[in-house]
Amino acid sequence: MDDLKPFHPGGGDVILGSGVSATVQLFRHEVTNEPIAVKIFKLPDDIQEMNEKMGHIAEEAGLLDIIGRNNCFPSYLGCLETSLGYVGLAMGFVGDPATGESWTLARGMRELVLSTKEWYQLALDITISLGQMHGMGYLMNDLKEDNCLLRKTRTGRWEAVIVDFGLVFPQASPFFCYLSQQEKEKYRRKEIYTHIAPECALDDQGTTIMSDVFQLGRVLKLMGVAAAYNDELNFIGTVCTQKSPLKRMTIREIIEYLECLM
Repeated sequence: MDDLKPFHPGGGDVILGSGVSATVQLFRHEVTNEPIAVKIFKLPDDIQEMNEKMGHIAEEAGLLDIIGRNNCFPSYLGCLETSLGYVGLAMGFVGDPATGESWTLARGMRELVLSTKEWYQLALDITISLGQMHGMGYLMNDLKEDNCLLRKTRTGRWEAVIVDFGLVFPQASPFFCYLSQQEKEKYRRKEIYTHIAPECALDDQGTTIMSDVFQLGRVLKLMGVAAAYNDELNFIGTVCTQKSPLKRMTIREIIEYLECLM
């Protein structure tokens, strides 16, 4: 923690996001002044629970180290004790390095006014990144509009980056949802877990590349609405969210389709 300092010279916490298991806070590197995002976990007081938690954190750190070597994803910088009873995973910051402002795709869809080509490019960014993850042998399992961040490149265009790998699993050991019957009824009414593929939510099947494609399709449909109800993005999203995994497009087909539109 000695290598980090508050993001703003006057101090004060900058919270980028907060969930059930962790909080993401923004700092600067003491020497380079570069912004660094730290995902901070609170450790349980019970020794056995603490050891189990540390095991999960170590697994996520190892995963971040592997995935972060690809420029499609945030770089992994290391694991550190942020304070007594708290452990953090440090990553490269996706956002404005001067202001610390971070844009989720969800916010971008509400507030940004982009050209059709720019929306296609963001869709392509996300699809290529997901394909890269699959190529490394992993499944995302949690692709949502809040788990994609936007940043400006040196050329001034917006670029989409997938973040939050808490539910990433190896393809050889997929994730299982196992929803209760009550939860499945709520899912059928589209009240909860709408990003989960139906074969996983309703049929208790493990996640696959095609269930990731379902999640991608849902995001692309939302982007189509944001892009003035773009028919092409809606078409891709609709095909990718078909009930049968066999009827969904492959990542390669989506990339080729988007490239033809640009």
